[in-house]
Formats: sequence, structure tokens, C-alpha cells
Amino acid sequence: PAFESSGHDKNQRAYVLSRKSAVESAALEFTLAGNSQSPVLNPAFIVNNWGDANVTLTLDGKPVARGKNFRCGHRQTLEGTDLIVWIETESQASVTFHLEPQPRP
Repeated sequence: PAFESSGHDKNQRAYVLSRKSAVESAALEFTLAGNSQSPVLNPAFIVNNWGDANVTLTLDGKPVARGKNFRCGHRQTLEGTDLIVWIETESQASVTFHLEPQPRP
């Protein structure tokens, strides 16, 4: 309930989501439905108004360390700070993503 989806933006080549509430500690969990006709392939996500918090990723219940297969960064805008995430993964089945905010040191 703290987030809403705007779907896939072909121009940005990313799924766009937005934080609706001011609670920056709320986690974001969603599922992409993949199949043989439309597999999940290296998705990117933009979370508008995420805030300055870092993020941890869990993919189908398994933690994914930042690095070659999981990259993220922040983008400053007039409205706030957005989170941009890219994940190297491929699946012909549904994949559940869990993004958890982590305070910056």
C-alpha cells in the first residue's frame, strides 16, 4: 500500500514505481510474471521518491549481494530522491523481488 506501479516505461527501459507514503522504512515487494513467451530478463526498476536509503535485495527469498548481478544508485530530482535498480536474472517463471531500505552510514 505504500507504493504504486506505473508499469513498464519503454523509453527508460524500466518498470516505474512510486512511493505514496512518507514512511521511508517501508519495504517494497512485488512479483513479475514470467513465462516462455515473455520471460523475466535483466529487469530494471525506478522507484520514485525512494529517499536517500540504501537497499538490500531478496530474489525469490534469497539475498542478492550488490555487485555484478545487482546494481543500484540514486537520482536526485526536484521532487525527491529516486532509486534505480538493475538485476541480472533470467526466468520463464514468476519472480518475486523484495527491496528493503537500509539507512546510510
